[in-house]
Amino acid sequence: MINYFRIGIITTTFGIKGEVKVISTTDDIQRFKSLKHIYIINKEEYHSLEENDDLYNREILDIKLLNDKVVLKIKDIDSIDAAQKLINKEIYVKRDDATPLIQDEYYVADIIDKQLILDNKIIGMVKDIMFTGSNANLITMYNNKEILIPMIKDFVDNIDLENNKIYLKTIDGLTDL
Repeated sequence: MINYFRIGIITTTFGIKGEVKVISTTDDIQRFKSLKHIYIINKEEYHSLEENDDLYNREILDIKLLNDKVVLKIKDIDSIDAAQKLINKEIYVKRDDATPLIQDEYYVADIIDKQLILDNKIIGMVKDIMFTGSNANLITMYNNKEILIPMIKDFVDNIDLENNKIYLKTIDGLTDL
Protein backbone atom coordinates (compact mmCIF):
# COMPACT_ATOMS: atom_id res chain seq x y z
CA MET A 1 0.00 0.00 0.00
CA ILE A 2 1.22 3.46 -0.87
CA ASN A 3 1.70 5.58 2.26
CA TYR A 4 2.37 8.98 0.65
CA PHE A 5 0.23 10.78 -1.89
CA ARG A 6 1.44 13.42 -4.31
CA ILE A 7 -0.82 16.45 -4.03
CA GLY A 8 1.05 19.06 -6.05
CA ILE A 9 4.08 20.28 -7.95
CA ILE A 10 5.88 23.54 -7.19
CA THR A 11 5.94 25.53 -10.42
CA THR A 12 7.38 28.96 -9.59
CA THR A 13 8.03 31.54 -6.92
CA PHE A 14 5.39 34.02 -5.80
CA GLY A 15 6.34 37.43 -4.47
CA ILE A 16 9.64 38.28 -2.80
CA LYS A 17 9.27 36.61 0.60
CA GLY A 18 9.85 33.00 -0.43
CA GLU A 19 6.33 31.88 -1.27
CA VAL A 20 5.85 29.25 -3.97
CA LYS A 21 3.07 28.61 -6.46
CA VAL A 22 1.81 25.03 -6.66
CA ILE A 23 -0.25 23.27 -9.28
CA SER A 24 -2.54 20.84 -7.48
CA THR A 25 -2.60 17.19 -8.50
CA THR A 26 -5.67 16.51 -6.37
CA ASP A 27 -9.25 16.88 -7.48
CA ASP A 28 -10.04 19.59 -4.90
CA ILE A 29 -7.55 22.34 -4.03
CA GLN A 30 -9.65 23.21 -0.97
CA ARG A 31 -7.95 20.23 0.70
CA PHE A 32 -4.76 22.27 0.95
CA LYS A 33 -6.41 24.55 3.53
CA SER A 34 -6.22 21.92 6.26
CA LEU A 35 -2.54 21.05 5.77
CA LYS A 36 0.04 21.84 8.43
CA HIS A 37 2.94 19.70 7.15
CA ILE A 38 3.97 18.49 3.71
CA TYR A 39 6.88 16.54 2.24
CA ILE A 40 8.83 18.20 -0.57
CA ILE A 41 11.00 15.95 -2.74
CA ASN A 42 12.45 15.48 -6.20
CA LYS A 43 10.55 12.78 -8.06
CA GLU A 44 13.63 10.54 -7.90
CA GLU A 45 13.67 10.73 -4.09
CA TYR A 46 10.25 9.12 -3.64
CA HIS A 47 11.75 5.69 -2.91
CA SER A 48 13.57 7.12 0.13
CA LEU A 49 10.66 9.15 1.47
CA GLU A 50 9.33 6.49 3.82
CA GLU A 51 12.64 5.86 5.58
CA ASN A 52 13.76 9.51 5.63
CA ASP A 53 10.53 11.46 5.88
CA ASP A 54 11.92 13.82 8.56
CA LEU A 55 14.46 15.02 5.99
CA TYR A 56 11.68 16.17 3.63
CA ASN A 57 9.08 17.30 6.18
CA ARG A 58 8.20 20.99 5.91
CA GLU A 59 5.84 23.10 7.99
CA ILE A 60 3.31 25.26 6.17
CA LEU A 61 2.92 28.77 7.59
CA ASP A 62 0.31 30.13 5.18
CA ILE A 63 -1.90 28.94 2.31
CA LYS A 64 -3.61 31.04 -0.36
CA LEU A 65 -5.89 29.71 -3.07
CA LEU A 66 -5.76 31.56 -6.40
CA ASN A 67 -8.23 30.15 -8.92
CA ASP A 68 -6.79 26.72 -9.72
CA LYS A 69 -3.38 27.32 -8.08
CA VAL A 70 -2.14 27.23 -4.51
CA VAL A 71 0.40 29.60 -2.96
CA LEU A 72 2.34 28.26 0.02
CA LYS A 73 4.50 29.97 2.59
CA ILE A 74 6.83 27.32 3.96
CA LYS A 75 8.78 27.67 7.20
CA ASP A 76 12.45 28.63 6.66
CA ILE A 77 11.90 29.59 3.00
CA ASP A 78 12.24 33.36 3.29
CA SER A 79 13.65 34.55 -0.03
CA ILE A 80 13.19 34.16 -3.76
CA ASP A 81 16.54 32.34 -3.93
CA ALA A 82 15.42 29.75 -1.37
CA ALA A 83 12.04 29.37 -3.10
CA GLN A 84 13.64 28.89 -6.53
CA LYS A 85 15.44 25.79 -5.22
CA LEU A 86 12.00 24.19 -4.75
CA ILE A 87 10.77 24.70 -8.33
CA ASN A 88 9.73 21.41 -10.00
CA LYS A 89 9.76 19.54 -6.69
CA GLU A 90 6.74 17.48 -5.76
CA ILE A 91 4.59 17.83 -2.65
CA TYR A 92 3.35 14.78 -0.76
CA VAL A 93 1.25 14.09 2.31
CA LYS A 94 1.06 10.96 4.44
CA ARG A 95 -1.94 8.71 3.85
CA ASP A 96 -2.93 9.29 7.48
CA ASP A 97 -3.01 13.06 6.87
CA ALA A 98 -4.96 12.85 3.62
CA THR A 99 -8.55 14.04 3.49
CA PRO A 100 -10.83 11.21 4.58
CA LEU A 101 -12.88 9.63 1.81
CA ILE A 102 -16.61 9.20 1.64
CA GLN A 103 -18.35 6.12 0.29
CA ASP A 104 -17.39 5.22 -3.29
CA GLU A 105 -14.37 7.56 -3.29
CA TYR A 106 -10.82 6.30 -3.79
CA TYR A 107 -7.36 7.77 -3.59
CA VAL A 108 -5.77 8.03 -7.05
CA ALA A 109 -2.71 6.15 -5.79
CA ASP A 110 -4.95 3.19 -4.90
CA ILE A 111 -6.43 3.03 -8.42
CA ILE A 112 -3.22 3.31 -10.48
CA ASP A 113 -1.85 -0.03 -11.76
CA LYS A 114 -5.09 -1.93 -11.14
CA GLN A 115 -6.15 -4.47 -13.76
CA LEU A 116 -9.19 -3.53 -15.84
CA ILE A 117 -11.44 -6.55 -16.29
CA LEU A 118 -14.10 -6.70 -19.00
CA ASP A 119 -16.09 -9.90 -19.61
CA ASN A 120 -13.64 -11.84 -17.38
CA LYS A 121 -10.63 -10.73 -19.48
CA ILE A 122 -7.88 -8.28 -18.60
CA ILE A 123 -8.07 -5.43 -21.12
CA GLY A 124 -5.37 -3.26 -19.56
CA MET A 125 -3.99 -1.56 -16.49
CA VAL A 126 -4.92 1.84 -15.11
CA LYS A 127 -2.00 4.09 -16.07
CA ASP A 128 -3.40 7.34 -14.70
CA ILE A 129 -6.59 9.20 -13.92
CA MET A 130 -7.78 12.33 -15.71
CA PHE A 131 -10.20 14.61 -13.90
CA THR A 132 -12.79 16.46 -15.93
CA GLY A 133 -15.53 18.72 -14.69
CA SER A 134 -18.09 15.98 -14.27
CA ASN A 135 -16.12 12.82 -13.46
CA ALA A 136 -12.77 11.09 -13.35
CA ASN A 137 -11.58 8.98 -16.30
CA LEU A 138 -9.39 5.91 -16.07
CA ILE A 139 -6.55 6.05 -18.60
CA THR A 140 -5.37 2.77 -20.08
CA MET A 141 -3.80 1.36 -23.24
CA TYR A 142 -5.91 -0.97 -25.37
CA ASN A 143 -4.70 -2.33 -28.72
CA ASN A 144 -1.84 0.19 -28.65
CA LYS A 145 -4.25 3.10 -28.23
CA GLU A 146 -4.82 5.22 -25.16
CA ILE A 147 -8.45 5.08 -24.09
CA LEU A 148 -10.38 6.86 -21.37
CA ILE A 149 -13.01 5.02 -19.37
CA PRO A 150 -15.38 7.19 -17.33
CA MET A 151 -15.21 6.25 -13.68
CA ILE A 152 -18.96 6.24 -13.24
CA LYS A 153 -21.44 3.50 -12.36
CA ASP A 154 -22.52 3.14 -16.01
CA PHE A 155 -19.00 1.89 -16.87
CA VAL A 156 -17.46 0.60 -13.62
CA ASP A 157 -19.15 -2.35 -11.96
CA ASN A 158 -16.85 -3.01 -9.01
CA ILE A 159 -13.52 -1.81 -7.63
CA ASP A 160 -11.70 -4.59 -5.79
CA LEU A 161 -8.65 -2.97 -4.20
CA GLU A 162 -7.68 -6.13 -2.30
CA ASN A 163 -7.26 -8.09 -5.53
CA ASN A 164 -6.01 -5.13 -7.63
CA LYS A 165 -8.91 -5.34 -10.08
CA ILE A 166 -11.50 -2.97 -11.50
CA TYR A 167 -14.43 -4.73 -13.12
CA LEU A 168 -16.06 -2.92 -16.02
CA LYS A 169 -19.63 -3.30 -17.23
CA THR A 170 -20.15 -4.70 -20.70
CA ILE A 171 -20.96 -1.69 -22.88
CA ASP A 172 -21.37 -1.86 -26.63
CA GLY A 173 -18.45 -0.21 -28.39
CA LEU A 174 -16.16 0.06 -25.35
CA THR A 175 -13.46 -2.04 -26.97
CA ASP A 176 -14.43 -1.55 -30.62
CA LEU A 177 -11.64 0.91 -31.35
